[in-house]
Amino acid sequence: QAAATTFYRNWLDDGRTTKPRPDPAPVLQLTPANTGHSLLRGQYRQPLLLLMGGVVLLLLIASANVATLLLSRAAARAREMAVRTAIGATRLRLVRQLITESVLIGLAGGVGGWIVCVYLGRFTLTFLPPAAEAWQFAPDLRVFASALLISVGSGLVAGVGPMSWLVLVLIALLMV
Repeated sequence: QAAATTFYRNWLDDGRTTKPRPDPAPVLQLTPANTGHSLLRGQYRQPLLLLMGGVVLLLLIASANVATLLLSRAAARAREMAVRTAIGATRLRLVRQLITESVLIGLAGGVGGWIVCVYLGRFTLTFLPPAAEAWQFAPDLRVFASALLISVGSGLVAGVGPMSWLVLVLIALLMV
């Protein structure tokens, strides 16, 4: 802070040739960058927390719906699984197939959500005040990675529900 204040004072004095510096010398007040100092932070903190809670609730409802759909699909595919087992497929192979299907469903949902985020995100920026800087609200690679991880994880959790008995049998077989 002292170095920045000295640099700032010298920069101000470069333009002056005859006038002395005003009595209270200008001082820079620096704040740590990790606090995220922003004029919009105080104004939008509570609405964004409510929005995040709504998104988490929506994700839980969607995961429960997908788990129910996968459960009904697994019941309908019981005959297919019996035929696959009869022609030589192991339980491990069946579990891998079901996990792969549920992860692909989650991945497709995550990519679809990201596309919606990119295209409709620009529309939501029109609701911000004119003083807001739009670049602060652009999603970056970390946001994409976390959204992808959450979508694949929720797809995996929703897909494991219908086949939990298969997973338990597989774990029991691996323990023996």
